[in-house]
Amino acid sequence: MTNREKIIGLIVSLIVIAVVAVVIIKLPSAEKKPEDTTASESRTVTETLPTQTTQTTQTTEPTETVVTTAEIPEVEYNIQNSIIIQGTRAMEMYGISESALESYAEIISTLADKCPGVKVYNLIAPTQVEFYGPEDYRTGNRSQKKGIQIAYDAMSDNVITVDAWSSLALHTDEYLYFRTDHHWTARGAYYAYLAFAKKAGITAVQPLEKYESGKTDGFVGTMYGFSGKAQVLADNPDYIEYFMPLNNAKGEILGVGSDGSLTGNNSSLSIVNPNASDYAGTFIQGDQALERIVTDNKNGRKILLIKESYGNCFAPFLTEAFEEIYILDPRKDGVNQMSLPTFISENGITDVIALNYALATSNPTIKDSFRKIVNQ
Repeated sequence: MTNREKIIGLIVSLIVIAVVAVVIIKLPSAEKKPEDTTASESRTVTETLPTQTTQTTQTTEPTETVVTTAEIPEVEYNIQNSIIIQGTRAMEMYGISESALESYAEIISTLADKCPGVKVYNLIAPTQVEFYGPEDYRTGNRSQKKGIQIAYDAMSDNVITVDAWSSLALHTDEYLYFRTDHHWTARGAYYAYLAFAKKAGITAVQPLEKYESGKTDGFVGTMYGFSGKAQVLADNPDYIEYFMPLNNAKGEILGVGSDGSLTGNNSSLSIVNPNASDYAGTFIQGDQALERIVTDNKNGRKILLIKESYGNCFAPFLTEAFEEIYILDPRKDGVNQMSLPTFISENGITDVIALNYALATSNPTIKDSFRKIVNQ
């Protein structure tokens, strides 16, 4: 073999070795690429799935979308005297004021902090516009669910908050609110009571079917006047549904002196009056200063209900689980001179529930009178 042939053979060998080396180097790289891509896709799926799951869970809960847009069709409306008239329904407007909600929360928190050993609950009741009103009046800065949560978040750990919103949201196809009045119905109050019962450890809650019930037709409520006497409300009156207490219960209106002391000048109280023609007369005889109901429950639990008129049709349901129920309206003469923490202590109160409807949290009259008796 000549030198020339040897050189050519060497060159060919080197070329073959180089080609083999390139193939060996490239093959692992080609195998790794799919693995890297798969791993990357796997991480992406793992990271996004919890977010998607969370969003799915939220939409199945009783949210504004589920309750209002999915079940309540939009109906044309107009505004009369700052009242929304939609079909045969009249509704008050609501707007969030964080400062007002926080000052309300401060009152409840102060009461709880001044009453160690007493369970203090707060229930803010949403109004009908939250579930049945035009979308613009129940979302964003007008969402009562959002406003209620702002208040609850601002309360001290000593306050037990009650989520009535979610309980009501599950029953929006029922007669929860009057159409011609700003109150909820006794049925609406019952579903709020269920939410309270869970927080208060009341386990033997009876269904509405167990209650003796009835209704009074032809009721036209407060919204008729508030709206400037909208004729559509007069032409489509409500009915008042009532549920009689299940247990034996006897009530009295307590006499209160101008200095806040109990005078002993008491009178009998009709807890539920089936013969009344309006909301006030049907439930605990309307807004009295101070009332007491004694039941045949001998469990030692005594509750104080602090309320405005939204609490009236709620009160009768408390007879199911408490031995004594005190009902106090802080706006009324006499009780507005009391020291609420002292009253709670002297009467052996074990539970306190402050129940106000959503608009009351920004009502100066209600808040000022409440704050005064908490701090006296």
